[in-house]
Amino acid sequence: MTRSLCYLLRSMSIELMRIWDRMAGEESVAREGTLPVSRQFIALIARYHTEHRDTAFYAARLGLTPKYLSAIIREDTGRTAPEWIAEYVLMEARYYLRYTSQPVKEIAWLLHFNNQMDFYRYFQRHAGLTPTAYREQNR
Repeated sequence: MTRSLCYLLRSMSIELMRIWDRMAGEESVAREGTLPVSRQFIALIARYHTEHRDTAFYAARLGLTPKYLSAIIREDTGRTAPEWIAEYVLMEARYYLRYTSQPVKEIAWLLHFNNQMDFYRYFQRHAGLTPTAYREQNR
């Protein structure tokens, strides 16, 4: 099941890159240097989102400062780097909550949270409801 989720996230990343390419059109010529950074960033998120939720990690991998990376990502996508990271984490969390019967504690462990409460707070802050409420709402 985890392998299927990885394939799903990778295919979504590829589709997002295709959408950006179409949206960029003539503007991509003017911003040619920033588009590859966005692609690399999304690829890194797809790979490391369960282990690293800090923009500084991705910026270091790309040889940029977190502030500069965030500026590039916001310019290219209209969303901040932390929003993209949170979306990937939430996408996987929602999948586990909706399509598995794994306890929330196990899901927190799979997503590399220190404990169940950290996961609860993160999910509620970014999704607007607790993991348990999300699971009950989507049964």
